[in-house]
Amino acid sequence: MLSRENMLDSIESGKTPPVAAPFRLENMGEGALLDLRAQIDAALPSKCLKDLDLETELVVQLQTAKQLQNEVLNDDGVPANQKAQVLNACASSIESLIRMQEKYHTGERLKQIETHLIDVLNRLPLETTTQFFEWYEQYGS
Repeated sequence: MLSRENMLDSIESGKTPPVAAPFRLENMGEGALLDLRAQIDAALPSKCLKDLDLETELVVQLQTAKQLQNEVLNDDGVPANQKAQVLNACASSIESLIRMQEKYHTGERLKQIETHLIDVLNRLPLETTTQFFEWYEQYGS
């Protein structure tokens, strides 16, 4: 345990000491962990869009939707239309993940093609390479 003096020094220097959780995370259920994560995420807002990990955010959203889906589907007191809404939200999260994966795969494939194209262009005579880039600038954009 830090002394009061050490704690004040660490706060003044901007370095806060690590805090031990008053509970064991491995003993918590998935729903409780997701709730805790949401609370932590809310307390640590991103400063700009580039700081967000959209893939992780979407996966966490899917996990939350699936947890809610399990709770709602097993609750006989929830009306059928609300159960359908939860199922639709879960399906929407899955569709978003699929779209993101497709975009990532396409982007990575294009990078590989570009790398191979540059390698091939470097082996061609300068005149051929120049012709290609003239064509590319004219029609490729």
